[in-house]
Amino acid sequence: MPKRFGRPFMKWMRKPGRPSSARRAAMAWVIGALAMGCGASVEALDARDPTLPVETRSWIAGAEDGVIVARAELDMAKGERRRVARWAARVEESLEGALDGALEALVEARTREAELAVEEAEVGLELALAKQELVYAESAVRHDRASYDLGPLREGVDALRERAREAGRATSRAEMESQTAANAFWEAYGRYAAGGGDTTEFWVAGVLPE
Repeated sequence: MPKRFGRPFMKWMRKPGRPSSARRAAMAWVIGALAMGCGASVEALDARDPTLPVETRSWIAGAEDGVIVARAELDMAKGERRRVARWAARVEESLEGALDGALEALVEARTREAELAVEEAEVGLELALAKQELVYAESAVRHDRASYDLGPLREGVDALRERAREAGRATSRAEMESQTAANAFWEAYGRYAAGGGDTTEFWVAGVLPE
């Protein structure tokens, strides 16, 4: 990053109240700039190339498998977010009586958890792709296939690792908050049922949390 932009940018990033989405977008730009620091895109290597040592081919295959797994995890997270959204819509349509407050709190907590899980998976995929690119570059340099500036690529991977750790911590906090909200709902539900409340509507509407 040019020095004339570096200090103002970091001051902007640390400014209180800066939206997290803006911070994430800005950090993504920085990471992209670091990864492109070598001035040229990194060409993929073939894990089946017989001219490469077995160890290198295994290393490449492992990085590529990491991308496949990360894509699958992102797909799963998005699927869960859709499921939570459908459940939240059912709850919203049926909120006209008992336990509205407990259900609303649970919907909010689970929606946030699902959103953060997707964000974590997105960062995970970015990290897997960056690690794959670094493996290609390091392998090419090691075996005289090409010349790359590995420093910016490694810095990009390190930055994404930190983002992944932060995203994981945020998701973990959201999971705990979601569990707390679920416990509160079931406690309220138990009191309502014990007091003679009609719980049929919850089952018919399909709004009870799983």
